[in-house]
Amino acid sequence: MWIDALVMLSTPEASDFERRVLDAAMERRGWEKSGSEAYKASFTNPQSDEQIVQQVEQDVRASIYVAGITSFDSVCLLSDALSSGEMSSELENQDSDLNLGAF
Repeated sequence: MWIDALVMLSTPEASDFERRVLDAAMERRGWEKSGSEAYKASFTNPQSDEQIVQQVEQDVRASIYVAGITSFDSVCLLSDALSSGEMSSELENQDSDLNLGAF
């Protein structure tokens, strides 16, 4: 089973250089840039949503630290991925979200 994660990461006080460093740091951790403030990744056979959320939090905090960004807001959305690559929209598979807060 695959779980897709999307992180919306707002860094309004970051410079362009800090954002480029953040993008590179997230990419090194396996995240793909998706829009101006979003990153996406897929997780294979996770034990739980909590395991994914912990990994997401570690990746975001480490990348923010490397970039030297002192303030950010983020939300993580999780969704089951179907074998066709489509996202599940069934009510019992509602997205989870996590606000990682400011660093």
